[in-house]
Amino acid sequence: MVPLWFTLSALCFVGAVVLLYVDIDRRRGRSRRRKSWARSHGFDYERESTEILKRWTRGVMSTVGDVAAHNVVLGQIRGEAVYIFDLEEVATVIALHRKVGTNVVVDLRLKGLKEPRESDIWLLGAIGPRMVYSTNLDAARRACDRRMVT
Repeated sequence: MVPLWFTLSALCFVGAVVLLYVDIDRRRGRSRRRKSWARSHGFDYERESTEILKRWTRGVMSTVGDVAAHNVVLGQIRGEAVYIFDLEEVATVIALHRKVGTNVVVDLRLKGLKEPRESDIWLLGAIGPRMVYSTNLDAARRACDRRMVT
């Protein structure tokens, strides 16, 4: 009976090592794909940044606490600054920093995720697999359409 338990524990150890390797490889693969995508679009890539999180305080940024942004892509589209980054294992954020300021927040989340906690943000509806929340529903209706469905 003792050899059976030793064999079983060895198999569990090997299984744990394999799962750890697969998880690390998955994270490295995500970094490589993001870096390659950034280069192909003429964007800059940073492995990690803590400064970028200070730009926004709404949406998912208000719920994550003190984390670092990983796989950060910085670039410009039509003269507007675009930021794409991962917040640990919490979320992937795509943020647009416009030259002209606005108080409108548009928050798109996958349907299975929790609603935003802010009291001034309301549900607009679904666009593809995502739910749209905004502080100004009229502005969000004009900004969000079927082109956002991928």
